[in-house]
Amino acid sequence: MAEDVEVLQDKSSNTCCAARLKTSFATALRWYNKNMMIEKENESLKKALAELKLQANIWKDEKDKESGIRSDLEDEVSALKDEVQLLKQNSNSASQKADEQLQERLNVAEKEIKRLKELLDKERERAASEKKNAELGRRKLMRL
Repeated sequence: MAEDVEVLQDKSSNTCCAARLKTSFATALRWYNKNMMIEKENESLKKALAELKLQANIWKDEKDKESGIRSDLEDEVSALKDEVQLLKQNSNSASQKADEQLQERLNVAEKEIKRLKELLDKERERAASEKKNAELGRRKLMRL
């Protein structure tokens, strides 16, 4: 009879340990799954960050390029304005034929200035549009 009690005690203690082991395993499994989800999210965020950094570098390069183009156009406009001013000053002392030639050059220079200003305005509009599109793209990436 003492042996029966001892066997019953072993079974009940084994049952308790098995239940505790099962509970511990289930808890560990839940933590493992949560950890896996966090790791996946972390990788996704790292990828999004890398994409954003790449996009930022592209935007910076585009901005530098546009700045260079804008500077060149503004320099050309300034040079043409100087030429126009010089032509205006020289036109006062030239003969009638020279006046006509100077006026023609002046008109050409003014048309060129107008064309360059329009080109500059278009470039600014394009840059603003690209900036807006880039901002929309960045917002989409941020929502992902």
